[in-house]
Formats: sequence, structure tokens, C-alpha cells
Amino acid sequence: MGRTGTGFVGREKELAALREHARQPVVTLVRGVAGSGKSEVLSRLGTTLATQGRPALSLRTSGSMEQDPFGIFPLLAGVRERFEEIDAGPDLLAALSELGRLWTPEAYRAERRAALLGALAALLSALGGKTAILIDDADRIPRPAVLLRLARRAGVPVVVTATREDARPVVEPTLEPLAQHVIDLPPLSEDDIRTLIRQVGGAPADPGVPSALRARLGDLLGNPGTLLPVLADLRSRGRFAVVGHHLCLRDPGAPIPLPDGHPRLERLRQLGEVGTGLVLLAASGATFGLAQLPAFAVATATPLPECGRTLDRLVLDGVLSTDRSARLHVRHPALADAVIERAGADAVRHLHAGIARAMLNDAFHGGPDELPLLEHAALAGDALPVQPTLVELARARPRWRQGVSTPGSARAEAIGSLLRSGRYEPLAKLVAGPGSGGDSATAAAGALAAIHLGRRVPLPVRSGPAADLCDRWFAGEPITPADIERAFTPLTGERDGRPRLGPEMAIACARRDLVPVLRAVLGTVYEVPATGPLAAFHRMCQDYAAGRWPAALSAAREVALTGTGDPLGMEFARLLAAEMCTWRGADREAAGWLDDVPAHAPLGAMRGWVDSGRLYLAGDGPGAITAGWAAYRADGGTGPGTVELLSRLAVIAVEQGSRRVALRVLAEVEARHRRELSPRSREAWALAHGLVHGVATWVRASESMARRRGHQPDRVWALLATGLVTAEPRPWLYEGYRLATTLGGTSLRAKVKRVMADRGVSAPSSRDRPHELSEVEQQIVHLVQSGMSNRQIAATMLISEKTVEKHLTRLYLQTGCRTRHELAAASLGGRLERVSA
Repeated sequence: MGRTGTGFVGREKELAALREHARQPVVTLVRGVAGSGKSEVLSRLGTTLATQGRPALSLRTSGSMEQDPFGIFPLLAGVRERFEEIDAGPDLLAALSELGRLWTPEAYRAERRAALLGALAALLSALGGKTAILIDDADRIPRPAVLLRLARRAGVPVVVTATREDARPVVEPTLEPLAQHVIDLPPLSEDDIRTLIRQVGGAPADPGVPSALRARLGDLLGNPGTLLPVLADLRSRGRFAVVGHHLCLRDPGAPIPLPDGHPRLERLRQLGEVGTGLVLLAASGATFGLAQLPAFAVATATPLPECGRTLDRLVLDGVLSTDRSARLHVRHPALADAVIERAGADAVRHLHAGIARAMLNDAFHGGPDELPLLEHAALAGDALPVQPTLVELARARPRWRQGVSTPGSARAEAIGSLLRSGRYEPLAKLVAGPGSGGDSATAAAGALAAIHLGRRVPLPVRSGPAADLCDRWFAGEPITPADIERAFTPLTGERDGRPRLGPEMAIACARRDLVPVLRAVLGTVYEVPATGPLAAFHRMCQDYAAGRWPAALSAAREVALTGTGDPLGMEFARLLAAEMCTWRGADREAAGWLDDVPAHAPLGAMRGWVDSGRLYLAGDGPGAITAGWAAYRADGGTGPGTVELLSRLAVIAVEQGSRRVALRVLAEVEARHRRELSPRSREAWALAHGLVHGVATWVRASESMARRRGHQPDRVWALLATGLVTAEPRPWLYEGYRLATTLGGTSLRAKVKRVMADRGVSAPSSRDRPHELSEVEQQIVHLVQSGMSNRQIAATMLISEKTVEKHLTRLYLQTGCRTRHELAAASLGGRLERVSA
């Protein structure tokens, strides 16, 4: 729910209740945290009442009201503002004049108060039945009971708002006993949040946008007074971009600061430099808690008791929290982002240097403080001169050698530490820094960092396998598993018994998904980063195969926005996104993805796979066969997407009754299988052989192989093919229908439904039809299947554990499952469905 540039979003239920209460002579209290939209709800209520012919008096409280404890001045101002709109008679005019004459600060004295109260009662009686009174921030009025009780006695409906923080009133609870109705404003729902993002950004939000906002804002995401300014700030910084008709966030892992003037920042500003310093250290990632508070006092020349009082205030205000080990954390990373941005990188480094110097003193050195000392020293960087003690400590902890001044012999272990933690940005800085050396391991590390970051990194050695691989990758040239093995062997050494890189690794390379190959080659040395172009590309491939198409499309948009530096990979991402959009019924979005693919692109077979699917969906079977076969011949049958194209052509040819084409496709599939003898080529042969010769057993075998691979889209096509040739098509087509629904493939489901009609199978009824889960519910079911607890699911999805429990409760009711084990088993077995129509 918002104001500037947006419509009224959320709070419809609360507004409906207020409209009803405003017809009755009762007091209604609206409570909410700062920024929850109380003022906007009250304003919208006033507008609604005015359109119904009942103008409301909007009373504005501001500043200190100690001189006006009953709130009479705002009432007088409100009546005068709306006087002509009210059906005013002589009684109202007389009462208004009398109360205006009597109201002065001295009128509150005991000897004059009776006359003041009488005039107030007369004015309210004259208003009875003509209007309602709306008081924003009524908790500012020192003694509101007088006004509220007299208004109710006069038959005037009153709606007041008050601020709550962390479920506690800011002031003493004088309003709640006076109210006949109390309405609490909850956080905005997920749908309301998406609507607000769409209104501000001008396009539907990619799932990655609310996810990134939730990671930085936490429970403030549902607060419109926070969300709207943050969205406006991101827009002004150019952080938004529309990709594939969806609003995306540039660099979703980057900071998202609270805007200037936010109440939490203002509260922190009141605590001065001490409060700011505590927040900076708690947000740094280095160990900082109660044990390090004395070092902070020394570093900032602040008395320890003052540091303790400031820390207590920050915890009570909800800015900081502590874990079981008494380590401090910032509750809302967006607040930390704003504080760090305002302070500047140099100030942060010098603060860490001060902490490290303080801890180097005998009073702080030794024992369990060694690790925090190294962490702060590493974050201090060049703000902390070389310290012999730090060098000695770093020798035993390789992870921190790259952060403190250490001899060059530590470089190899520092590289290994960064690789194992998936930290490729600092790895790139390390290999490109001064004194990086010219050894092959450093060159290999630089090439690996460049590929993960999607940009070239200055390599100390411009020749050899690593440099060659890097050049070919950024030129969009083919890469083989053997190339990767040669380039990165210096990082692992020659190892006997290295796992053989099978055909599936060659397929991954052809599709430019290097993560599985790097895992196989580097083993425990390698860790996939959480963010970055290569990580997003890998997520796209994984989520596509697992049937998590909304997540796969989100990853594809991230790849398109950030770029991988690899032209071939970018083309692959666009074609895969077009394929998903086609079968999800998003034709306009699919066309947009295809428009960005060159007409004579290298991935000809894959383009033919997408184009043949689009024509087949449009009902042009012959056109689909022609386009697909032409693409296959032009590609030479060697590029990625060839197997998928041939499998699709086999299904289309058999359904169209074109046996000549079906036999040609089978001949190509058989020849390919004889050359490769891989599991994937065998799966394609089983599908084509079974389809062409009408052997349902072979087609079912292909579906079984696709299921073992965990590839849900290929399963749908295998189920569709089984339904074409088996004598009992109903269970196979029903399962294909269910799976297409799970994928969100509305057009794919419609295609399965048409095949059902051709085979004489009735479409699933409302009782048979699978329950269409929301994206959040689908993700929760998937995580339940993986064995995660509610707490782990909450941490993974960046939502509260209570929200997870609510979703699971709804899933149990909708599906008839009684436990999470039944839910996981039902989903894996394809039996998630409504228990009633």
C-alpha cells in the first residue's frame, strides 16, 4: 500500500472493516508499526466517506501537544476546514465559536476546565450524525480519553491511529481501553509486495527481485513505508532493468541500502559515532561481540560503560541482535548497507585497524581472540601496517594469509582457500595483484576466476592451457572436458585414479555449463559460488531440468542482464528461455528472447528444437518437421540440442502419421547411438525406436531413463510419446498432464490434452486435476523432498519458520497428506491433488 506513484495496494480488508465501523458511534483504533501505512489507510477512509456524502474531519497531530492535552486545537482546525461541506446549522456555528473563544492554554486550569469541557461537548453534539472524526497519530495527544468519550456520547464515529514497535505501544496503552474495535495492520502479503514492485518498476517482478529485497530488508519488506522508498531509490540508482518482459535487479547480491531519513537510520544517528561504529563492526563479517567490546572502547577512545549503554540501546531498538555465542549481528542488512555507504570504505578499514591494534595488546591477545584478530586485520587491509605477530598467527591459518601482509610463499595456500570457499572476486584481485608470480597454478586460478566472473582477468602468464582456455571461452569457441582438465591440473596436481570424464561431461561443456565438469576435475578444491554469471547459468540448467521453470527463467534473466562473457552461453540461455516461455504460453516473451538470437547462430540444432516446438504447438505439424529437419541438416548433427531435436521430431512425425520422416529420424538416432554409446543416446534411441515401431515397452523405458536423470521436461515428452503408442494411454497421459501442470506449462498441458482427445481419453475432472501449487509452495515441497527441516527451509527461502509452517498446513489440507513424509512421497509419485473439487 503506497502513495507516490502507486495505487492503493493492500489493506483492502482493513479498509472495508473501517468503512463499516465509521457508520457507528464507536471508537476504532488502528495500530501498526512506523511506516505500515496507517496514515494512508486513514486518508483513503476519508476519501471513501466523502464520496458517500459523509465528509470526515481529519485531525492532524504534530509536535508537542503538552499545551493542548485534550487535542482541541486539531478538532477546531478540522471543523473549520470542512465547515462548508458539513450540513451545518446554527448550533454548530455557535458551538464552534464558543469553543474557539474559550480554548487557550489557560483554559485547562481547574477553575476554567468545566466551561471548556462543556463547550467541547456542545460542539461534538452538533456534529453528531453529520460526520466522522479521523485522528492520525492519536497517541501524541496526552489525554485523548476526554475527546473520545465525549465524541462517542454525542454519536460521532471516531477512528484513531497509533504506532506500535515490535508489538508494543510506543506510549502507555491509553487508547486501547477506549476503543470498541482494534485493527492491527499486518505486514503486506507477498502478492501485495509483488504488486507494489510492479507499480514502481512498470513490469512484473522477476522472482529474484523480492528474494533479493527480502534478503536485505528482512521483516521490513512488508512495511510499505520502507519498501516504497527503497524501490524508488533502486530505480534512481539505475538498479532496475526489464529483461524478458520482467523487472530484474542488476547485481542482486549488491547492497540495497535503506534510504536517508528512514526512522531506523534516524534513531541510529541519535546514538552518534559509537552507535555507527558498533553497527559497522557487527555487519563486517568479522567476529564482533561482547568479548570484543573492550577492544572497541580502546580503538574509539570511548569509556567502556558508554559503549555498553549504546550497545544495549541498539539491541533494545531492534538494530542489533546476538546469537548464542554473544556475537553481534545487524538485524536488517539494508540498514548496515546504508551505514557502510555513508561511512565510506576508508573509515571502515581504519575502524578494523583500530580493533586489530587494540587486540594486539597483551590485554587482548592470545587464546580464543586470535581468530577475531586475524579477521579484523584482514578487513583492515593497507590501513594496518605489517605486524610481525600477525604474520606468525597467519601461518597457522591459511585463509587469512591473503588479508594480512604475509610472505609470497603463502600465495598458493591463499589461492586454495579462496577456491574452496568459492570467493572468486578476491581470487581475481589476488592473482592480478603485485607480486603475483608467473607460475601455472596462479594462471589457472586467474582463468577460473575470469570464467566465473564473466570478465577477463589480467593473467601473470599469457600462454599455456589456462590462458588458451580463457581466450577460447570468451570467444565462444567449443570447450571439451579434456581442455578443462589440462588447464586446471596445476590446481590439483597429477592424481592417479582421477574419475573418468564421461559423455555427460561432454554434454555439459557443449551446453556451456562448466560447473559439473569443474566439480569432476577439481574435486574438493572447487566450490560453486552463490552468485555470479557462471553460477546463475548453472542454476538455470539445473532448474530447467528439475522442472522449476519460474526459477530457471529468473536465472536466465540474470544471465542476460549480467552477461557471461561467453557468446555461445548467452545464446544457449536465450534459446532455453524461449523454449520455456513457449510451453508456458508466454508467446510474446518467447519471441522477445528469440529476437536476441542471431539468424545464423552457431546453435542451429537448438534453434531448430525451439522453432519446431513453436510450430507444433501452433498446429503446424508439417511446418515443424520441415523447420526442425532443415536445422538438423544445417547443424551437421554435432551441436548441443541435437538429441532433443531428433526426439521431438520423432514424436511429431509419428503423431502426424509421417512414417517416412519418422524412419529418417530413427536412422539418424541409431547412427548417433552407435557412435556415442552413451546413456543419453540410448534414451533417445529407445524413444524413437519405440515410437516408429509401436513398441510401448521401449518408449516406457525412455521415460524411466529420463526419470532417473531427474529431467522433468524430457519426461513429459516421453509420457506423451507413450500415450501415442500404448494400448492403455490413460495413466501415461494423465501423468504427463500432471507434470506439465507442475512445470507451469499451460500450452504444454493443452497439447497433452489434445492428444488425450485424439486417443479417446477424457480430460481430468476437477477432482482428478492436480492442485496447481504456487511458486512458493512448489519450492517448499521440493525442499521437503530433499530432507530439509522447517528451519532449514526458512533459511534457504529467506522467510520465517512460521511462514513455512503456514504453507505446510495449507498443503496438508489441500492434498490430504498428514505428514511431511506423505507430502514428499505424494509429490515424488505424482499424486499431489485436491481432496475435493
